[in-house]
Amino acid sequence: MLEFEHVFACEEDVWRRDLILSEWKPSFLFTDIVDMDKLEAYDYISRSQHIIPTEIDGLAAGISCKSVSALNTSARNNKCCVQHGTGQTGLTADGSLKCVKKVLPSFCFLENVMNCNGAKFEAAVRRLNELGYIVWSHTFSAITRGVPQRRMRLWAIGFRVQKSALNQFDAAFRFPAWYHDIDQIMMWTQVDPLPLDRCLFTDDELSNWWPETSEVAAGGKRRKPDGQCPAWKAEHLESFRAKNLAWPIDWGQHAELGLCVAKLTDR
Repeated sequence: MLEFEHVFACEEDVWRRDLILSEWKPSFLFTDIVDMDKLEAYDYISRSQHIIPTEIDGLAAGISCKSVSALNTSARNNKCCVQHGTGQTGLTADGSLKCVKKVLPSFCFLENVMNCNGAKFEAAVRRLNELGYIVWSHTFSAITRGVPQRRMRLWAIGFRVQKSALNQFDAAFRFPAWYHDIDQIMMWTQVDPLPLDRCLFTDDELSNWWPETSEVAAGGKRRKPDGQCPAWKAEHLESFRAKNLAWPIDWGQHAELGLCVAKLTDR
């Protein structure tokens, strides 16, 4: 098993910070991605400003999907958000890419919703190309990576192969031989599904579903009982669960995965 040291993390939401601290225990936990290209940033653990570490081998960033999500009715107006650094998606993408530029890790990993693929994400790839990274990207369903949900996600991995800029969109550019093996490697290394109870946090408000949906406060708004989730969120989570949760997973329904497993068995 590959061992690593979790040097730092960056998270805006307090409850997620606490989850990161309890589960992954980074040495530093910064609070705002837009500060990560500076010399110092606020560290949640020490409650003080701290120099941002730069001796990093790998960096992973989950970019906000709010601006391009299919649930956002204004998503069509945000097609250039990554390019221009606008909206929640653009701001977090810009902060993540500036952080990559600052620490220049050997590899970086970026993740977002499938809607961020194509022209929206090309701007991020070009910025990584300028830093000497070749970028591989693919869309995966969460069920192939241990999470019992049918949710498509865009994964991108950048490998720093040179110190000077490159352009992988140039027709004359030649990818190294190993680049074309990444597809097979990623498909062969799928993660076993986790039990459903590992994917729900029992002590956060979104998991404390409120079954009573009839109580309405004055003015027609839902009343939120102490420590429990509002009714409309409970209804949304129930419908989301019914639509997206796939448990147990029927691997036979996924011909592409079955083909890759067969190839691996043959070898």
